[in-house]
Amino acid sequence: MAFTDPWNVTDPPGTEQARNIDNHIRKLRLQLEERFEAAWVKDFTADPLELRDEVSGFKEGKMLLIPMADIKTHTGEGANESTGGEYVETSTDFFIPIRLPPGVTIKYVELLAHRLSNTFQWELRSRPFGPGSSTIIETVTHSAPNTGIGISITPELNVVVDSNTLYWINGNRVPTNEGRRLYGARVTYNTPNHWSTI
Repeated sequence: MAFTDPWNVTDPPGTEQARNIDNHIRKLRLQLEERFEAAWVKDFTADPLELRDEVSGFKEGKMLLIPMADIKTHTGEGANESTGGEYVETSTDFFIPIRLPPGVTIKYVELLAHRLSNTFQWELRSRPFGPGSSTIIETVTHSAPNTGIGISITPELNVVVDSNTLYWINGNRVPTNEGRRLYGARVTYNTPNHWSTI
């Protein structure tokens, strides 16, 4: 944006009359406000000041892609990687780790898969890093047509990642033990600041 007044370190001149000092103070305040809002803060008149998103690191809709190589199967049974490393084919339970820094908010989780025959279910799960048991956050049915690859997605979530919890996708054999091809997953998340992002 164009500033109202150019920055001038010689203004006001030494010959300026003292009665005009209030005008120069107002001019200086405007110059500072415009420049701070252009580079650092959202509103210079706010109390407290709030940093611009590009400065604070806040961002909505960041995405983490999880490749096929991160997919694990139950004791390795039934796992068959495609020749080109494109997918994992399995008829057993599968697990996909979600690695995000504490502080971010998970909004959606998606699975890219080919169900081959019957539909199957997968879950977004968590468990404490310590004693305790796992919790099902959301259950999704992958019912994309068996004629090709499809995407199944959770409803909108508000899962805040913390430093004492583990998160992963857990796929099970419901309703049958028939195979499915797994290509990868994607997590959409919001980050509050530059300390909580990858």
